[in-house]
Amino acid sequence: MRKLGNRYFGWRGGMLFVLLVASCAVFGFVYHLAQAEDLAVIDLIPAVRNSNFVVKSPDGVLTFKVEKGTSTDNVAFKLLSLIPREEIASSTYALPAQTQPASDIYFLDISTSSDWSFTPQLTLSYPGDNNLRNIYYWDGGNNRFVKLDSVKDLKKYSATIDVAFPGKMIFVLLQESEAVGRASWYVHPRYRKELMAASTQFSRGAKVVVTNLANGRQVVVTIKDWGPDPAIHPDRVIDLGKEAFKKIASTKAGVIDVRVEPYQNPISTVAIKK
Repeated sequence: MRKLGNRYFGWRGGMLFVLLVASCAVFGFVYHLAQAEDLAVIDLIPAVRNSNFVVKSPDGVLTFKVEKGTSTDNVAFKLLSLIPREEIASSTYALPAQTQPASDIYFLDISTSSDWSFTPQLTLSYPGDNNLRNIYYWDGGNNRFVKLDSVKDLKKYSATIDVAFPGKMIFVLLQESEAVGRASWYVHPRYRKELMAASTQFSRGAKVVVTNLANGRQVVVTIKDWGPDPAIHPDRVIDLGKEAFKKIASTKAGVIDVRVEPYQNPISTVAIKK
């Protein structure tokens, strides 16, 4: 028999689970279960919330939050650890190329027939290192994980998404080996002569390798600023300081196509004349 919250559990466990849920519905109880080694929560988001409604996974990776306020009715939800991180590789869920799991695969089910007057938030935390991580959801129609637009807190090392609709969602935090997009250049008043960059994906202090896809030239930079704003430049993955940009392209190019990877091994660079 598997623990509640994993993919399978024995028929006796399944019957017990059904009876517990039925009892909650019949007697009006709120059933809440969060195990030490797993996550399985069935609860009601109260219509009147004098404080934030928060559920956290036992390992501290996942936080589900609904801001305080008032809705028209209580809302039922389920939040489960569907597949543990260490079992994802042997599961039926295929991960995108060049990614690896950075969390369990989770299942969220929110059902309501009343007005959807609040927006829950899901936050997934990760270690503070050079690696790139993003939240993906399972697209059942196409049998693949799709990246979600998330808000990164580069100081708390977390990614947050809004759950703007009632329904079911399977999601996971994945570690990516690279980010591909466009890069521009600018001059930071404090770091004019340094090999630095601005990023919304990597934390300050992280070192990354930026490769110009047109000529293969590379430069190692340290993230020291936030940007470019994804709302204004959704195609840009990094803003390079002028000195760093000159290592891989002429500043006359303005914007170039690049690959950004966590820094692993030393590389050599040669500046290109303006």
